[in-house]
Amino acid sequence: MIESKNISFSYGKNQILENVNFQAEKGSITYLAGINGSGKTTWIKCAAGLLKPSCGEVLFDGMPFYKIREYFAICFDTPPVYKNMSCIDNLFVLYDVDYKEDRVQEMLEKMGLSNYILTHPAGKLSFGQRHRLGIAGAILRKPRYLILDEPDLGLDPVAWESVKTEIMDLKRKGTAIIMTGQNFVQLEEVINHVSLLSQKRIIADMPMEEFKQRYGKDEEKVSLKQAFLNAAG
Repeated sequence: MIESKNISFSYGKNQILENVNFQAEKGSITYLAGINGSGKTTWIKCAAGLLKPSCGEVLFDGMPFYKIREYFAICFDTPPVYKNMSCIDNLFVLYDVDYKEDRVQEMLEKMGLSNYILTHPAGKLSFGQRHRLGIAGAILRKPRYLILDEPDLGLDPVAWESVKTEIMDLKRKGTAIIMTGQNFVQLEEVINHVSLLSQKRIIADMPMEEFKQRYGKDEEKVSLKQAFLNAAG
């Protein structure tokens, strides 16, 4: 389980997060929802030890990040790469993923990352290619705790299906997964739980179907997108 306990963070006098509390259970996919600028990426950086919160902590099965980092994987919407290293070497150094494994090559091929591309320096990748490399690396690492920031960004339908298959497999194996994103159709295919971040705090935290019912405004069949718009508005 990933547990956010009273996380607060400020940039100078600008309060970004205030007592953010929610949980992402094992074997479940939690959608950390919120409009752009609501503090989702700031929270993710706190969880990954890249920012120090002014108070609170993020725990992984009761342990701080430094004790579980080998079981953790993350992909930001703009994944970092070592520009002068090949993509294959980046996969190994950043994610401990061995390109020689058949399952690795199969997924990368489905994501449009050919052997020709992978043998070249990562600095020559387009934004979309870099994002696909980061998503693949984080998933193929087979972590116990996984955070994906906008995982569908720049993915065509074939690539998304490959990513979705791997994510669902991790879920079945008990990985605690947190995702962000604005493609509600694709998110609705995989998520179980919604934690909505707004006004610096979590204002809704519940299973997806309950979230849709509560914020559906009595509509017979409400989409995740409409429920989000109703709740965030």
